[in-house]
Amino acid sequence: MTITGLEPYALCLVSSFYLLDSMKSGRLEYRYNLGRTAAGECYMDEENTTFQGATIDMDEAPVEQETPFDRLESRIDTLIEKYEQLVSVHSQCEEKMAGQEARIRELESKLGNSEQQRSEIRTRLDAMIDKLGRFS
Repeated sequence: MTITGLEPYALCLVSSFYLLDSMKSGRLEYRYNLGRTAAGECYMDEENTTFQGATIDMDEAPVEQETPFDRLESRIDTLIEKYEQLVSVHSQCEEKMAGQEARIRELESKLGNSEQQRSEIRTRLDAMIDKLGRFS
């Protein structure tokens, strides 16, 4: 990229891209990792580079861009994480269901015992009623 005939501009590094601020025309953003060289008046420090009446040649440094393979790999990783979460939830549900089934068997056993006891009580009552019927 070549920029020529600049009036007061400032080139600032922000995160992984550079912002080009113009006092007259507003702000332009360049989303590149740039190597920079300048001819003319150039004032640089760690954060800002100011050019006046300069010609600036900016060579693009190799940019690490996300490739389709990287996106696919990221999606696969996300799916694996979701699958592992589902397996964990499924295991918890199985444990809860096993606990509920044990509780149901326990209640059925108690109910069976109650019915057996009720049957025994009914048999005893019938026997007592028969005995009382003989005395009357």
